[in-house]
Amino acid sequence: MVTLDDEAGFQTGPTARTTWALCGRTPVLRCRGRGWGRVNAAAALVVSPGPRRNMRSFFRLYDGTIDGAVFASFMRELLCEIRGGVVIIWDGWSVHKAPEVKALLAERERVSVQVLPAYAPELNPVEHLWSHSKEVGLRGYVPEDKLDLELEAGVVLDEIGESQRLLRGFVKGTPLHIPGV
Repeated sequence: MVTLDDEAGFQTGPTARTTWALCGRTPVLRCRGRGWGRVNAAAALVVSPGPRRNMRSFFRLYDGTIDGAVFASFMRELLCEIRGGVVIIWDGWSVHKAPEVKALLAERERVSVQVLPAYAPELNPVEHLWSHSKEVGLRGYVPEDKLDLELEAGVVLDEIGESQRLLRGFVKGTPLHIPGV
């Protein structure tokens, strides 16, 4: 079993994008009274060990900052969902080195960790998950508030997780080689 982990955040403010407009008329998106809220997320792409190498996504959304304790809780939930040996591939984010995460990994002998180079987002397929969710799933979406954003981000991430084609594409979009994907 291979698990690729990463973290990201969604904001209630609109994301700047390009669009068409009449010559000399700058398009304006008015968003009043919504404030600037943020919903943080942790996600993993899980590749099964079977001959078909099925994939699935696992994510959690958080209202606050993702610190060592929160990430350890995320990892605990993820490992409860997965049977057998697990290889976790993640980047060098400081939370991965938090005492709570180290303690969790030390008590689980079935888990081994591989660390990506210091700054190499192009190697992490979960980065493609974040890009797709923000640039395709939430494109043009302006939430009413943080709760609205959390609900919509959850729906978008659930829809992405149902598509083997997308999940496989995220892995194939990186130079990583995972046999059978």
